[in-house]
Amino acid sequence: MRISGLGAKVLNKLGASTQLVPGNEIYLALERGRVDAIEFSAPIVDASMGFEEIAKYYYFPGWHQGANWNNLLINKGVWDQYSDERKAQFETACRSNVQWAMSVAPPEQVRVIHQLEEKGVQVRRFPDEVVSALQDAWVEVRQDEMQKHPAFKEAYESLMKHVQLIDEWYELQALPAPRRSRARISPPQSKVKETPDAQRPPCALA
Repeated sequence: MRISGLGAKVLNKLGASTQLVPGNEIYLALERGRVDAIEFSAPIVDASMGFEEIAKYYYFPGWHQGANWNNLLINKGVWDQYSDERKAQFETACRSNVQWAMSVAPPEQVRVIHQLEEKGVQVRRFPDEVVSALQDAWVEVRQDEMQKHPAFKEAYESLMKHVQLIDEWYELQALPAPRRSRARISPPQSKVKETPDAQRPPCALA
């Protein structure tokens, strides 16, 4: 399977063979059978790559990518040479990008998924037991990385402290669904199917 980073290490723990295929070679790698499955990006990007032409199945959730990491890296020496006005312009542009990613992108991802379904792609979810196995393997990988790399440990623990604060805030703000809504509005029926543990053809993963 084509996948990179920590996600690849998780799959290796479970016995899968992973490859880091450059983005511009992924289509051909899947088409020619060099890999049986791929992971690349979100639906908007995956659709622009034309993966639906050679992959019939699209699997969720993106267990290997719990969040997007939007970043702009600028050399510190170069950054220090910018005026305060120019720095503010960069910061404003970055904030605008994050705002787009949180407000505009999610519904557009779903629209693209619907377009892929119209082209014959089957959107499915991994069975819960598969996701649980991936989560357990991630715990092992995380522990290994924290023991080997102090910087990884420091960064992970810092992120988790931040997540804890966010979770606490949302727990305080959480509301049950209004009784009238619960009585009158039934949840939409998902088109996503769970897949049995049978052998599957090449697939693209979000």
